[in-house]
Amino acid sequence: MQEATTRFVDGRLYSCDYNDFYASKDAVEECHRVHIGPAKFAERMARSTTFTVFEFGLGAGINFLATADLFLKQALSGARLRFFSTEARPLPQSTVEHVVSSTTSGLTLALDWVRKYPPAISGIHRRLFADHRIELTMMYCSTEDAVNDFLERDNTGVDAWILDGFAPDRNPDMWSAELLGSLAPKSSGGATVTTYSVAGHVRRSLSERGFNVTKVPSLPYKRHTTLATLATGGIEQSSTLGHATVVGGGIAGCATAGALARRGVQVEVRTPTGQVADATSAIPTAIVHARLSASSEPTSRFRVHSYTYSQPLISAFPDTLECGAIQFPNSRMSKRRLHEVANLLGTNWAIPKSNTEIRELSGCSIDMHGVHFPRSMSVDGGSLCENLVGHPNIRVLAGGVGLQPEKDHPTIFATGSQEPFAALAPNLEIALLEGQVDEFGASADHALPSVAMLIDGYIAPSKHGIVAGSTYEYTPWPKGMSTATNLKRVVDSTGIEEWSHTGSFRAKRAITSDHLPVAGKIGPDLWINLAHGSSGMTSAPYCGEIVASLILGELPPAPHSLIEVIEPGRFERRQEKRPNPFLTSQYRARP
Repeated sequence: MQEATTRFVDGRLYSCDYNDFYASKDAVEECHRVHIGPAKFAERMARSTTFTVFEFGLGAGINFLATADLFLKQALSGARLRFFSTEARPLPQSTVEHVVSSTTSGLTLALDWVRKYPPAISGIHRRLFADHRIELTMMYCSTEDAVNDFLERDNTGVDAWILDGFAPDRNPDMWSAELLGSLAPKSSGGATVTTYSVAGHVRRSLSERGFNVTKVPSLPYKRHTTLATLATGGIEQSSTLGHATVVGGGIAGCATAGALARRGVQVEVRTPTGQVADATSAIPTAIVHARLSASSEPTSRFRVHSYTYSQPLISAFPDTLECGAIQFPNSRMSKRRLHEVANLLGTNWAIPKSNTEIRELSGCSIDMHGVHFPRSMSVDGGSLCENLVGHPNIRVLAGGVGLQPEKDHPTIFATGSQEPFAALAPNLEIALLEGQVDEFGASADHALPSVAMLIDGYIAPSKHGIVAGSTYEYTPWPKGMSTATNLKRVVDSTGIEEWSHTGSFRAKRAITSDHLPVAGKIGPDLWINLAHGSSGMTSAPYCGEIVASLILGELPPAPHSLIEVIEPGRFERRQEKRPNPFLTSQYRARP
């Protein structure tokens, strides 16, 4: 999407698109004076278990940072801040870095915010801060589309609306009577609206649609700003979910449990052993990367948003190695397509590299162009699962559950296959495939690659050498073939012939016929999040957040079009036109 065009005028950020300034010279002070102070954020946060803010106009994120800073000082222990913000033309990351670094006050989350700033890709981006107590959801689209989507899909009330777009005469679409009139029905009791603008039609629109409107003195900067307070009782709050059961202790189950737990839900995670990561997700070195595409098709957008959501989430945990990854062209990824991905993500996420630069970066004699993804990483799967369930609201127990929801609360199946609930969802197209990752060591006189490299399969640095994987064994392979296949990947990628085999990790992973995961509702209080194949480190946390949002009646970090590509009913619709390919002898997928 199109980024904002800006320049600095006397130290203030100026929009060339709207011919207006983003804020005063002291943006933090302005946020307190116009929004935080008049709306009494501090007093209200001190008595709220969940405080929800919806902002028109993200800009450089200063309102979010100032609000989050106050929340960390004033909020109850265990309270949650939900902050939504719209942006039609996001700022370049370099501009955000400059603005944040030049603010007059040190804000607690400033550096973390800059690190987690999303690329300029349309859609919904969610980031978690402060041990997941603070949730920022950025909606990269028009304000009208963002508000309408929120009104449709989020059943919780907004406590504070921050209208911080450019002046009404510069950006009239953000200030229409229809848009302002839609705020009251989605507001909590005592909700506030604050804005720098005192334009007559803005105040009338709020007053005529359920708010008591007053002018707030703002000298010497401005004569007045606007405060509106909801005059009615507010939205009827949905009942609070107390408990949930998650079946499965792999990355999908642990991510789903963590997403529910941070929302205040008491979660039981059921596994055969009473331990998490007791199967495929115990992989000692997994790559946080995805098969990305610049296409606007929903399947491609799903993979991109999975990656840009999960990478910042996982990078905050220990036992990760931000080694970066180099993607090379191959039979399924042309050079042109790779460069399109790089252009889409921007240079903070993906950088085209020449063959000379690749050799310098990797330490290997590879004579190929590629794209460097500096934020990709390797992670210990078992450690990641342990960290995802490391919340006081989560208990891990041994044993399974029946096919009926337990004690009238949601049950989410996040197992390796559909076997436990095949009778409830017989049309799912899921198969289990064997796969293997191998670790190799080299002699001391060889420099080992410090970056992951992806061609057909991958190699990546590990604690004791490098790992290579992963095989897709659609039919049983002869003994030793998996290790030989992975060794060839290492030799081809590094040019080094002599390697010692130091270990293997072998497991089954579930895939679907379209190689996308399946997540969503399959019956009353029954949900699934599974079949993530070889992309589980990126897709499973994203799907866990989507499922938890849907269960709680909150806006998920994905538009309808992305949820449709992973929802369980897609297979039944396809089987009206053709049989389940996993049940036909003609099906032969390629590794």
